Amino acid sequence: MSKERVKKPIYKRWWFIALVILVIGGAIAGGGDDNQSAKAPEASVQEATEEPVIEENEIDRSSMTVDEYLGSMVNEIMGETTNMEKVTLIKVSDGDEGIKDIALNANDNLTTKMIVGGMLMDAADYFEAISQDEEVMQLKAISLIYEMTLVDKYGNEEDYPVHIMTLSTETISKINWDNFLYDNLPEIADTYFLHPALQPED
Repeated sequence: MSKERVKKPIYKRWWFIALVILVIGGAIAGGGDDNQSAKAPEASVQEATEEPVIEENEIDRSSMTVDEYLGSMVNEIMGETTNMEKVTLIKVSDGDEGIKDIALNANDNLTTKMIVGGMLMDAADYFEAISQDEEVMQLKAISLIYEMTLVDKYGNEEDYPVHIMTLSTETISKINWDNFLYDNLPEIADTYFLHPALQPED
């Protein structure tokens, strides 16, 4: 009788076992790489959240002189340019002893009443803001000097101071800003001037 050779099951053959080992080894190695790559974005996100947040318009008061601070607050409260395409802040200078003069260009408007009202509103916001600064409150007074371009009877244009209000720091410290109406600035100002061109018509 001839002997028949029985075939070994496929799972017992050496090449099959070697193939299985290679597949399993490759899967493990690939899985490890995937885990590492999956963790990488977490690290970058964590690093991004740890960076300090910087406010674009934040004012660093500690590095400023009082003149620089007063000027920067004009730009902060009233904007850097007027609606007539002029720079708002002209200059900050020393007036009488202990007084700071702040010259600025005014916004135009449809009527003289609206022009004056806009100036008073901005001035009230400005005085309230600077009242929080200790160095400012050691001054004697602050003068806001609004300028506008006026046309004389000959048709010539020239910039004139048209609205001036001076508040002593003592007056500023008395104001309850929560209830204060900007229309009352002319009455409480230590000195007040409004150019005839902006006076209300009778």
